[in-house]
Amino acid sequence: MALSTNCWKYLVLTFNFLFASGILILAVVLIEFGCFVWAMSVWEDTDITVKTAIRSYFNQTMSNPNSGDAIRWDRLQGKFQCCGISGPSDYTSVGHVPFSCCGVGPIDPINESYVANCNQIYQRGCSDLLYKYTERQLLWVAVIAFLASILQVISI
Repeated sequence: MALSTNCWKYLVLTFNFLFASGILILAVVLIEFGCFVWAMSVWEDTDITVKTAIRSYFNQTMSNPNSGDAIRWDRLQGKFQCCGISGPSDYTSVGHVPFSCCGVGPIDPINESYVANCNQIYQRGCSDLLYKYTERQLLWVAVIAFLASILQVISI
């Protein structure tokens, strides 16, 4: 029994859709696996990258304490409850510790950017905390990308 022309067109169209779907799923799996590989390769160098970047960022902030970078640095210190790169001693060259190292509430960089007398200065530096935070985030990216790619390969 011969297939009719319409039936043959339908089979070809269905095959084309299945083929295109397979290619798209393969592309998604490759992208997810690529994210996993990227996260793991970046994860190995996170210590050097983060500590170099944070030192450069801190030096830029110290050279211009009224910049937007200084406000972002204050927010970082407030969020992570830390002070400087390795501690409040990083501010000895300036002669004062920023208000964000005191942990006493919201930061007002115009009126209260520096406090002469602060009872509760954060003693830990931001470098190790930011490194650990970045490492955890990269690990989550790697795990989720790997699991998603495995689940999609299994379901194909």
